[in-house]
Amino acid sequence: MKIIFIITLSILIASCASSKIENRIVNDLLRAELKKPSYSPYLNQEIILLKEAGKKSMPLIAYETLYNNRDEEQSSTWILDSSAIENLKPRITNEALFWRAKEFENFPVIVVDAEANLLNFKTEKYRNTPEKLILTLSKPLKISPSQYLVYFYGRSSIWGGIDRQFVVVMNKSNDVWIPETYYFIEDYIP
Repeated sequence: MKIIFIITLSILIASCASSKIENRIVNDLLRAELKKPSYSPYLNQEIILLKEAGKKSMPLIAYETLYNNRDEEQSSTWILDSSAIENLKPRITNEALFWRAKEFENFPVIVVDAEANLLNFKTEKYRNTPEKLILTLSKPLKISPSQYLVYFYGRSSIWGGIDRQFVVVMNKSNDVWIPETYYFIEDYIP
């Protein structure tokens, strides 16, 4: 009985540590990304975040699609090759993941489910409000001890605003997670 308790406690502690790392990665990504001039219209405003973080495989699926459609001259910029991608797949669970507002530090985040967000667009509810930034973020996917993949899609609530979509490799440096390599998505949405 004591062994079962110790094993259960160890799993719980490891799970909490993993969640804290994931939250730190996403918060560091947002800090770095939202400093860019293209986001200046959204400073000091609420950010709408889609509750659905997708499946754990979301950043890898987007990365793999981009990798398979890459230009041959870009080969040296890809951190994972096809065999590394295939090796990661069995380790990924296919569970649906969700965000909560409390996971975001120092960002005025409103978590909205995707269906409600779509309804807001269809009914033009956003037209009567100040322009907002709408984000879709995956949960980080560990690809090495110090590197994670994250899928990011930021768009404006008003047509013609920002529309930025990418997969990024986050690398740990001096206890901060830094966006290391961006893979931009033009026509692909997972």
